[in-house]
Amino acid sequence: MDNINPKITIVTVTYNAQNFLEETILSIINQDYKNIEYIIIDGESTDKTVDIIKKYENHIDYWISEEDSGIYDAMNKGIDKATGSWINFMNAGDSFFKNSSITQAFELCEKETHILIGNTNYIKNNFSTIKKPFSLDRKLDFMFCYHQSLFTKTSLMKKFKFNNDFSIAADYNFILKCCINNYKLQFIDHTIANFISGGFAETNPIKSVIETMFVQSQYLKDTKDIYSKISFNILERQKENNNFMLKTLLNKLILEIERLKLKEKKLIFMDLEM
Repeated sequence: MDNINPKITIVTVTYNAQNFLEETILSIINQDYKNIEYIIIDGESTDKTVDIIKKYENHIDYWISEEDSGIYDAMNKGIDKATGSWINFMNAGDSFFKNSSITQAFELCEKETHILIGNTNYIKNNFSTIKKPFSLDRKLDFMFCYHQSLFTKTSLMKKFKFNNDFSIAADYNFILKCCINNYKLQFIDHTIANFISGGFAETNPIKSVIETMFVQSQYLKDTKDIYSKISFNILERQKENNNFMLKTLLNKLILEIERLKLKEKKLIFMDLEM
């Protein structure tokens, strides 16, 4: 590591999460890694979420409950407040795989690493599957890891942040930007987080695929390559169901891709603030 026991900022984003938040908080405050800064950003919940936050206030370095414009706006607020060397987003409903998850991850972290990526315990219908991230040669095919199992240099997150124009794919946009700009991603064979199925991306699959394609179209050397991607094939299959809204969205996407083709190729490699 670049130093011994660097401060790790953990950010939890919540909104009406009274059924999930306490488990997330406990998984963080029970970590055996002691140099943790814990931040909670709540979107002005109307249930008992704030009461749960107040219950554990002594373990929280900063929290706020106010209206936001979406999950990535809330995550950006957490980035603004972060003072740790590294940052991780463990949102309400997520949790660390075990109490030593952070300690063991940073025992493996190399000096020049900007983003540390581990495995994820994916939970669906009470069944657990350890999912390893895909290799970087698949980076332009889909989001190849889970953000819960990422630790990112805070300075890098403050530089780029998340693009609030996206409601699902801003984390994919962020990590692709890091890849294109040659920041070092280190993969470790260590399970970091638990992720329960049924998140926003999974319950909004069409929107998720469309946003993914918009992201991909901005980083492909030739934007027409988007037509060979898995995401485009998924949309094409759905279009056969005669879904008028889907056809409309898909046509808009195709027009956007055609527009991007007219831009200079250097767009793909610029240090973009997207």
